[in-house]
Amino acid sequence: MPELDGFEVARALRESERGTDRHLRIIALTARSSARDHERCLAAGMDEFLAKPIEAAALWAAMERLMADRPAAGGTPPSVEPALLDPRAILRACGGEASLLEMLRVLFRRTLPAQVSRVRAALADGDLVGLREAAHALMGTVSTFSTVAAEVAATLEDAAECRETQRCAALVERLGTLCDALIDATATLSIDSLSSQYQAAVTA
Repeated sequence: MPELDGFEVARALRESERGTDRHLRIIALTARSSARDHERCLAAGMDEFLAKPIEAAALWAAMERLMADRPAAGGTPPSVEPALLDPRAILRACGGEASLLEMLRVLFRRTLPAQVSRVRAALADGDLVGLREAAHALMGTVSTFSTVAAEVAATLEDAAECRETQRCAALVERLGTLCDALIDATATLSIDSLSSQYQAAVTA
């Protein structure tokens, strides 16, 4: 739009929603990726921030986060998206070596529950500094296996930094669900199965 930029549109929309129960969710897609740019987007009233180039998994994760505080139809909890595992990231981390994949898989399954417990404990204690640190550590762990879970952890880190307690609670719940699913999904992994998943994703 030549008359307005994205920040002005977001501010105008939020002004029109003032005093109502409406809230149109906005995801900022920008070539800028600094913390200052992130803060500017959120200050304008945007709900999520994604830096270009945009990956499909990151976009879906952002959409999932924005829907996390909405009740599912019929009271049924939302299902975990099929693309929870990121075969490209996993294959890159292990270099296509079966022995290294097994080492990563075992270490991941051994450390993940304790890290999730640390996140939940920090939230329960109201320790937002500890929550930010725990979310950052968890993001580093899950990024090897899941872009989706890593994006949620990164958003939790930002929400804790901004002291958005209610949003943190929803994100911790979502992240716990994803990590539980990751434990199940990594019970058995092989180079062949990951390669097949990656090829299917590329050709889809």
